[in-house]
Amino acid sequence: MRKCIFFDRDGIVNESPGPGYVEHWEDFHILPEFIDILRIVTALDYAAVIITNQRGVGRGIMPLATLEDIHRRLQATLREQHGLELLDIFTCTHDHDAHCECRKPKPGMILAAACKHSLDLANSWMIGDSPKDTEAGRAAGCHTILVNPSATPDLADLTFGSLVELRKKISAILNPDLTAILFDIDGTLLDMQGIGRESFVRTLKTTFDIEDELDGISFAGSTDLDILRQVMERHQRTLTAGDCDRFHTQLPIALESAAHHAELTLFPGVRTLLETLSNAPDIILGLVTGNVEACAWIKLRQFNLHNHFVLGAFGNEHADRNDIARLALKRVEARLKPGQTIKACFLIGDTPNDIAAAHAINAVSIAVATGKFTIEALKEAGAMVVLPDLSDTDCIMEIVAVSSLASSPLAPKSRTSSSP
Repeated sequence: MRKCIFFDRDGIVNESPGPGYVEHWEDFHILPEFIDILRIVTALDYAAVIITNQRGVGRGIMPLATLEDIHRRLQATLREQHGLELLDIFTCTHDHDAHCECRKPKPGMILAAACKHSLDLANSWMIGDSPKDTEAGRAAGCHTILVNPSATPDLADLTFGSLVELRKKISAILNPDLTAILFDIDGTLLDMQGIGRESFVRTLKTTFDIEDELDGISFAGSTDLDILRQVMERHQRTLTAGDCDRFHTQLPIALESAAHHAELTLFPGVRTLLETLSNAPDIILGLVTGNVEACAWIKLRQFNLHNHFVLGAFGNEHADRNDIARLALKRVEARLKPGQTIKACFLIGDTPNDIAAAHAINAVSIAVATGKFTIEALKEAGAMVVLPDLSDTDCIMEIVAVSSLASSPLAPKSRTSSSP
């Protein structure tokens, strides 16, 4: 579904005709501020739809054919002179006494546009110069902007005294700076009940004919590549790139097979937290995990969590978790749109290595005691926030909100897109 900006017409798209109507194309003067705003919203991949009451037709003052001709010429002018497109124009030509469902402040035209074009109303905006416009937008479930020098804040989500003011702010409104939240998997989100280690042991045997129960090797906070290197060193074997590729191909096969027969654990609050975070438009979720990438997605799929994460960095890419975190941050930065910044970055994990990785990328470290380390140990390791688990979604959302403020002492240095 596509996001959309719904524009009122008179006073927003073109100069207001006052109490009358624009009855001729020659009297239809497109506002330059609208051109600028349309160019910005188009660049941000929003559709643009005009929603306009034109009861002059219903009153017999102007024929419908004239109105339609004006709108055709408007679309042609935008396309030919400015390289811009309107997705559609919806018009209510009824008079007040028709008691229709389309005339603003009723949301009929917006709802019809959403139905016709599969628009995401919850992430769309209605921009107008009358409370009727914003009332219609709110009734349809949109965010609202009122452009009127006498507007009061209660009439819309945002109010501006003029289109000039709105033009200066529209990019920041529609393209908010991002908060990046990066998650470890094992011990933080879920517990595979030992089948990760079992799969590792089995794959060592099938791939290299090495029998090793991995005694003395801790998986907590480690990476698959580092563990593989440790095993090969103690068996006095040289680890080649080809060896890594073969092992990383076979390990997910063993894990997926074992996962089908295991009783796995999803930690308290994880599902609710991820659903809440992934629904926030200014939050991007990623992974910083020591797992081979294919194994990471297998584990998340066991609980249908995989769709919440849009990127990650993995244990087959680096042996050092700090380097994995740096790679994940680079991938977040690569997704920034021009002018967009990362206003805060968080790394959530259950080990001192996760905390060190957070420090390596100047992220706020949130540690959870759902793994092998106690709250006291995680505090001593330097976590900025330590929680028993992820069950208190409201608390975590408050931490994210406070730390994302520029004035917060927890907020890391802002990072800006390098895109032109």
